[in-house]
Amino acid sequence: MVDSGAYRSFFPKSIAAGLGLENSLVQDAQGARGVEDQEFPTWSSTEQIVARIVRNDPQTQAEELWGPEIPMNPAFAEKPTFLLGREDFFAPFVITFDAGFFSVGY
Repeated sequence: MVDSGAYRSFFPKSIAAGLGLENSLVQDAQGARGVEDQEFPTWSSTEQIVARIVRNDPQTQAEELWGPEIPMNPAFAEKPTFLLGREDFFAPFVITFDAGFFSVGY
């Protein structure tokens, strides 16, 4: 989920192994605060993570890469939620919010 309220992106800690990061997670000195100001522990990777957006071409329905490579610095937490936050995911884009309208460009 793209979350304009999240400063940092968050991934479930359970996917670290699938990303090849299980041995590179280090617990953060200070965790995060979530809904209702609840504090929870987080971990960061010592390895660089780069994301890409994959979309379906409207005409051919073939999967294709879209947009720039996105250097990510997500926090991993023992929660099942994926949040894409402002610090990394939003950085290469110009995102405009308007009542009932959403626009993305880079």
